Amino acid sequence: MFSNLNTMFRQLQLRISQFIWRRKLRYATRFKTNDIQDIQRRLRRIAFERSKMNADAVEQISTTLADQISLNAPNKTDWCKRPKAWSVTQSTLPASASGSPQKICSSVILFHDCPLGNIQIEQTKSSHQDTTANFDLSIKVGKFEGSYLSLVVTLPNDAIIDLSHNHILQSNLLVDCEPSMDIYARLNLKSKSGTQQIIRTFEPTDISRVVNFDLQGHVTRDRIIDKSWIDVSFDNPENQSIILHDLTCFRRRRAAI
Repeated sequence: MFSNLNTMFRQLQLRISQFIWRRKLRYATRFKTNDIQDIQRRLRRIAFERSKMNADAVEQISTTLADQISLNAPNKTDWCKRPKAWSVTQSTLPASASGSPQKICSSVILFHDCPLGNIQIEQTKSSHQDTTANFDLSIKVGKFEGSYLSLVVTLPNDAIIDLSHNHILQSNLLVDCEPSMDIYARLNLKSKSGTQQIIRTFEPTDISRVVNFDLQGHVTRDRIIDKSWIDVSFDNPENQSIILHDLTCFRRRRAAI
């Protein structure tokens, strides 16, 4: 929200400055040649900055539309993202997640409390036809003497700018694992007043598992969200091979009733 306000304020400043300097140039006969040239330089700089801001805005809209098409975004989506673990090669990915936390990519971290060193992570080329992701992420677990195994997915600032109670955050998970394994999602919403948590279970569909977080009552004018992340937790992971073919996040407007 603040980023958008700053952009709008800067655009207003440029429009006012452009109006003032154009008026001065209109009565340029009162000025010396050097003053006229200075006014013309100022106007060129203002025109360039306004043009660049407009170009950036168009590029952002084009990128957003391309992402929505690629990720098969739901209706009324105004933001969507696939973390880099499923789209870009992670050359520093650790072969073993004996310690915790283990960074997988800039926005995804693996956490667990198992003291044994038998959790393996691997990124391989995508093997599923129902996704546009470039890579799979595999987590292989042997004997597990811990109480939790979870992926923490940090949402970028774009996801929380202008976030309101009319939004629904959705996450889709395309996964191969034992059908009996329950996968939970916990949305964390951090504000100055503290951190709220919404817990849901990934519900299986024909292709993927889906979870929705309705923000009605969780985001208000008095409660501005500063940071947000999703914990994806795997229940009873011992001796399991979990292949995450894709993970995507969406922000969409609630349908009008």
